Amino acid sequence: MPPMYRIIGGDGREYGPVSAAQITQWLAQNRANGDTRIKPEGAADWTTLAALPEFAAAFASPVSPPPLPGEGAVPPPATTTAPAEAAASPVGGFAATPATAPLEAARACLDRPFRLSVMDTLSRGWDILASRFWLVAGATTVALLTSMVAGMLPIVGIAASILLTQVFYAGIYWLMLRVSRGESAEFADVFGGFSRSFAQLMLLSLTVFCCTLVLAVLAMGPLLWALYRAGVFAGAEPDPTQMVGPLLVLPVLMLPLLYLSIGWLFAPLLVIDRGMGFWEAMETSRRMINKRWFRMFFLYLAFIPLMIAGLLCFIVGDRSARLTSRRPPAALGIPAFPSSPPRYNAAPRQALPIVRRETGSRRREAALLRWGLVPAWSPTSAAASPLINARAESAAEKPAFRDAFRHRRCAVPADGFYEWQRTPAGPMPWLFEHAAGDLLLFAGLWESHVDPEADPAGSFAVLTTAPNTLVAPLHDRMPALLPVAALHEWLDAATPPARLMQLLVPCTADRLRARPVNPRLNHVAHDDPSCLDAPPDQQLDLGLG
Repeated sequence: MPPMYRIIGGDGREYGPVSAAQITQWLAQNRANGDTRIKPEGAADWTTLAALPEFAAAFASPVSPPPLPGEGAVPPPATTTAPAEAAASPVGGFAATPATAPLEAARACLDRPFRLSVMDTLSRGWDILASRFWLVAGATTVALLTSMVAGMLPIVGIAASILLTQVFYAGIYWLMLRVSRGESAEFADVFGGFSRSFAQLMLLSLTVFCCTLVLAVLAMGPLLWALYRAGVFAGAEPDPTQMVGPLLVLPVLMLPLLYLSIGWLFAPLLVIDRGMGFWEAMETSRRMINKRWFRMFFLYLAFIPLMIAGLLCFIVGDRSARLTSRRPPAALGIPAFPSSPPRYNAAPRQALPIVRRETGSRRREAALLRWGLVPAWSPTSAAASPLINARAESAAEKPAFRDAFRHRRCAVPADGFYEWQRTPAGPMPWLFEHAAGDLLLFAGLWESHVDPEADPAGSFAVLTTAPNTLVAPLHDRMPALLPVAALHEWLDAATPPARLMQLLVPCTADRLRARPVNPRLNHVAHDDPSCLDAPPDQQLDLGLG
């Protein structure tokens, strides 16, 4: 077994046990340094990280700052398997190199090609948000609302809109960049634009506003001229035929504005992080994005439906993650099962029983863990947004799940799961259970956490897969269900990845049955046997029964 350590965090609390690989990674992310107090597990005396020879490689040369957008995507901190691997690649796959001045590094990147994947970027963005959800989402919301309020103020509102827009954007980007780097980000960082390069950011705001205004007027010029000649400004009715030509050329004339709007996206970040002047930042951003402009454009478009979907989720809520767990799984060969009340409406963040391998043994054990996986690299379980589900198709590669997929697989016993049908009377829950009334086993992943105040001390996520024909009318995903006979393979660390993926395919429809249940289930506070009663209106039928 690799050596384990205990470490004193920046908050003065003791954490551990943690591995050498995790500590090496924290060093690379500036979350620990040579003066950090540490001791090997079982030792009596504390020392400093710099005094331990096994971490000497981490102090051999300083790590360069994370690359600019376009130099490569920086994945979030991830648990590695060996100290040597972590030391060779301390920042998510980028080798340690001697540090260079941030401004010179930014200028040097113009001569290098870069790769940009729209889907990888969206996935990385989600990882950043999920790792510090309340900080990122809350601070961003406050900054945007503050910007809107400032723009609506009498007299000074127009000036604030012209001069402060990029100042607020720079602060939001700065906060997200610090979270991405694993630095000690805090709420005040979202207003960092007022303390870092404030004058240059104001000049950037003014320049972008003026250029946007000029290009918009030029694009609208033919249409405005046609309206003027038709006497519209004097109150005359316009002739639609005179408007056809200007309207047709309007999209073409808007192309320069669109081109520069995308090209200048990184300018606020270059000013606040790399210390560039506003004009050099605009040009550097434009020249870099110009190499992958169309991909950046499609990435920009992808944010629109995501914003709408996120707003709907915030307003409507998520009902898809619910299950019922009412009886101990006697058939799983576990002599002692943790005592927990029957759950008729189990929801995320609740403690539920799971089945896993005992550490250092091939025997199975049961444990109560919280539903909603918190990655091991998250600073505290309370600060992170739990990950309720993981897509079976990509969990092995996602930074938040890949180490758990490799080493910490589990099964979640349940009597059934719920999905919702939209009806004129409101959402109608349907219960999906085993066709023979047997237990269901959801494939899952679990994590422990170094936060000593976490209760329980671990968390889990349910793996989901494509729906079978029974579930498909109600949802585009369903839990990955394990046959009881395959539990040994799923929990066995030696099972090949290809075999694991075979176990995560959708179960056949004839293995399940479905029935509508009481709409009281829609409220998570209702958790009693009446949740499983038939709904008042028995005329609902999707052909699922």
